[in-house]
Amino acid sequence: MRVASEIELTQKEKSKNATHWSTRTLAARLNVSQTMVHRVRKANGLKPHMVRIS
Repeated sequence: MRVASEIELTQKEKSKNATHWSTRTLAARLNVSQTMVHRVRKANGLKPHMVRIS
């Protein structure tokens, strides 16, 4: 379920004091490696810097 929570966080929330989740901050929040965050983003075509969060 980490993949699902990563995708949800990337699309629906933004990091504290930032415009989007970096791989490091999201990895720390989910307690996974930065590499895992990168792989999930790449596999799912996620580009958090291009997502508009209201």
